[in-house]
Amino acid sequence: MNRLYFVRHAENVANLTKEFSYRQVDYSLTEKGVLQAQQTADYFQNITLDAVYASPLKRAVETAQFIAAPHHLPVTIRENFREINCGRLEREPVSAKNWALYMDITADWLDGQPERAFPDGENFPALWTRIRAGFAEMCADRDHQNLVLVGHGGWFVATLNQFCPAADINLLRGADAVNCSITEMLIEPHTLTGDLVRWNDHTHLHGDAAQIVRGWPQLDQLPDVT
Repeated sequence: MNRLYFVRHAENVANLTKEFSYRQVDYSLTEKGVLQAQQTADYFQNITLDAVYASPLKRAVETAQFIAAPHHLPVTIRENFREINCGRLEREPVSAKNWALYMDITADWLDGQPERAFPDGENFPALWTRIRAGFAEMCADRDHQNLVLVGHGGWFVATLNQFCPAADINLLRGADAVNCSITEMLIEPHTLTGDLVRWNDHTHLHGDAAQIVRGWPQLDQLPDVT
């Protein structure tokens, strides 16, 4: 078994604007995000880490660099770990209508309708194929190692039950993974399945870093509510 620490990236501008961000929208960390990443690095400082992986988006890479630096480890960037490809939603203005569509599609994936796709984007089988391939590469020839993966709440919530089948799927419905939260799993390197140890733990954050911005917006606070 490998011990995998999934870390959601620290705060970036899109967390504040509620923009969808897969490829074209790509912000660096905010000042609070830097503080969150530093405190997360402090948490891992006394844990032996064997490798640190990240999505190629700036918010994930920058968070991972803070974590990896004290361990003198490189950050291995993998395209597989980008956020969900939500297609045209990334190219359109933020709206209640588009966020409602996002919520409906991701809820359908958990409710047994995996083929439903984002317009010009991914469905769940396409997402799962690329994320699983990333996990397979990350775990290849590794056993009894401690791995950190800095990625995105959207795809992680959507796929967690595939990696940890015993996890309560109701935990994931409407789940709001916190910036720099840590989810710990024990993953068998050949089957890529295992056990969920803890979920969405952000007790290591304090002060201004602990002032959490919700990932999912209130629809009535966005344009185009009707």
